[in-house]
Amino acid sequence: MTRRDIEQAPLATEESGKEIPFDRFLKVLLDFSLLSHEKFLKKFVDLFNEIDGNCDGMLDEEEMVQLINRLKIVDSDEQIDVILSKADPNNNKIITFSDCVQVFTETEVLIEGEEDGTGTTFTMNVIEKLNNIE
Repeated sequence: MTRRDIEQAPLATEESGKEIPFDRFLKVLLDFSLLSHEKFLKKFVDLFNEIDGNCDGMLDEEEMVQLINRLKIVDSDEQIDVILSKADPNNNKIITFSDCVQVFTETEVLIEGEEDGTGTTFTMNVIEKLNNIE
């Protein structure tokens, strides 16, 4: 269901005597939330799948470094190590898609002012930055 469908759906009123069952309302709400989340992650999912060589939904440490480098968010090996330790705190050498999403939505990157046209510097999370790249 799209936002337009939701906006055009008739609402329950006291005059009509009609009510929307809670389970239907909840399903519409959750479906809309899921679609928004999938749209937000689309570019990241595509990049992750491209790097995930064996398509098992997990990255080894080498693939994770490749992902970090493709995102162009670090300037040094020390910064890569920090991200790796956040994504794999138990040092299992396996990083799931969910681990990546969590780390990259929590990791802020500095954006120089030219990108927003104002000349100001600001931060955004890595996945937001990826979504803003054409």
